[in-house]
Amino acid sequence: MKHASDNNLSFLKGGGEMGERIRATNWHETSLGAPETWPENLRFTLSLILSSKIPMFLWWGEELIQFYNDAYRPHLGADGKHPEGLGKKGKDTWPEIWHVIYPMIEQVVNTGEATYSEDQLIPIYRNGQLEDVYWTFGYSPIWGNADKVDGVLVICNETTEKISATNALKEREDMHRKMLNNIPLVVWTAFPDGTLNFISSQWETFYGNPVSESLGEGWISFVHPDDVAVAGALWAMALETGTEYETEFRVRAIDKTYRWLLVRALPVRNDLGEIVLWTGSNTDIHDKKIQENALEESEAKFRVMADNVPNLAWMA
Repeated sequence: MKHASDNNLSFLKGGGEMGERIRATNWHETSLGAPETWPENLRFTLSLILSSKIPMFLWWGEELIQFYNDAYRPHLGADGKHPEGLGKKGKDTWPEIWHVIYPMIEQVVNTGEATYSEDQLIPIYRNGQLEDVYWTFGYSPIWGNADKVDGVLVICNETTEKISATNALKEREDMHRKMLNNIPLVVWTAFPDGTLNFISSQWETFYGNPVSESLGEGWISFVHPDDVAVAGALWAMALETGTEYETEFRVRAIDKTYRWLLVRALPVRNDLGEIVLWTGSNTDIHDKKIQENALEESEAKFRVMADNVPNLAWMA
């Protein structure tokens, strides 16, 4: 009886750990039989898999006997499906996800059409526990004689770390937004070109102006017509020069009245000195402004009266 280590099995050369394990397996005890009898399409596919640095997995025949290469091996972790999964039936190895992956395998076998999935959550048992694992992968048919699909080749990439990083960033952004929405003033951010991409909820709470209608350049529609030109010109100058923006203007509130705001913005730069974001705040100074105006009017009246005191004395 010949074994996989005999001659005329050059398609099993190399392949690192998995190549060695395939050669050492007693395939005579499986439905595949001796490697010398394996069909040419299986030989070619295994040669491709073993020589590739891309994670690859193969289900072969009606029993979906499994092969995989060294590049795929790390995704199985420890205390899981390696090395027992090599040469075993797919349904016996993946009971926790068979209801998810078998329909895709069956689709490829029955239709001969490949599939593609991106960043899909497919939990697998590894490292002694069921882990949430994300994959980007494609299932492709391996054609045999008589237009029959003999196997399904999987080319894949685990994206768990990328998804985890994305989720962590989203959580931080959500926490940051919640924090900003709890500050007792309106805060906002803008792209380098000056279009607003975030406004805290106080914009609606304090003034009743919808955030959705104020993003981009929509905020301009809420500025008092007499203040639009100056506010816009100063903002354009800040964007052009990359300097701090500070001005006062009035915005319309839900009751159709206008309130004075102190508006400030600062550029955020990267390591190259390029502006990547603007951060700004709107502080309500309406009551203070009204008091200042009232005081100015009172002082003006007093000065007029004081200027006229000598004249009144002469007339007396």
